[in-house]
Amino acid sequence: LSGGLGTLLGLGGSRMFGAMAPSGMPRVENVGFDGSVIGFTLLLAFVSVALVGLLPTFRLQAEDLTQHLGCGQRSGEGLGLVRFRRFLVAGEMALSVILLFGALLLARTFGGYLAWDPGFDQENLLVVSALASTGTYSDRAQIMDFWSRAETELQSIPGVSSVGTASSVPLRGGREFDKCRFQGGEDLREDQLPIARWFDVGPTYFETLGLFVLMGRGLDERDGPGSPAVALVNQTLARTFWPAGDPLGKWIEFLGGGAVGGQRLRVIGVVPDIQPITPGERPEPEVYWSNRQFGRWGTMFLVRMGPGAGQAGPSVTDRLKSLDPTLSLGSARTLDDL
Repeated sequence: LSGGLGTLLGLGGSRMFGAMAPSGMPRVENVGFDGSVIGFTLLLAFVSVALVGLLPTFRLQAEDLTQHLGCGQRSGEGLGLVRFRRFLVAGEMALSVILLFGALLLARTFGGYLAWDPGFDQENLLVVSALASTGTYSDRAQIMDFWSRAETELQSIPGVSSVGTASSVPLRGGREFDKCRFQGGEDLREDQLPIARWFDVGPTYFETLGLFVLMGRGLDERDGPGSPAVALVNQTLARTFWPAGDPLGKWIEFLGGGAVGGQRLRVIGVVPDIQPITPGERPEPEVYWSNRQFGRWGTMFLVRMGPGAGQAGPSVTDRLKSLDPTLSLGSARTLDDL
């Protein structure tokens, strides 16, 4: 009975978790019951009940009860058996405490997931990956100009409120990172240098996410080829690299960093942290530079639309293909579906 009730409670709890989980939490649809695990658990519960219930019966059948009637104490019970029973009771209590703490930790984790807020608006955000041909765009200036024209073209689709580009989408994209030097840390040896994630993004990337610059200014069309190399940093990087000073105007230099490796980027603004999915995990230091200044042949389009964004995928990919039939495009999916 207890096993059946536990199974029903778990089934209801998993469905409640799916219904109450924050929008955009990855793989929520995969939360469910494993039939083999449930079957094994119910079998184990049945065997345990059978052993606990039937063994005393077998023992009583094997003993002469008349020997114990009228006795004020348990006779025939050896010291070893008494100790064994005490050991079993102590073991049960220890296991109960372990299970109690496990349940409390599970409840704490569950509460953390329910309270999770990534810090940006994930609703109605369509994502399409694009890879341009180096044969069509032979240098960076050409590809950077094309990404700009593509953003403008997608912006003209009815129902689109904002379009941004980035080398990776928040929480679900690839991880590009490297060691970096920074102003104020010139004396650090290479093995002491901090690591930061880096992204190349379009000027409207943060606007499309619904985020705003907290300090300084954002990236714009002024930050293009030939202009001073600039970047935005998140709050975590600003606090980590310059805990006692203003990060604006400071420089940061990646040892790798792809197109910007070896170049000093001046910090022009600070943007909010995007919170990790795992409760208690801290955001990583992050740097964002403009793909109008240091562009690459691949990018991700983020398209902010009204309700039903998932149904607008074909119109977005068709519009991109009309600009350049040689583009290699991924499937257009909402951020929730990635």
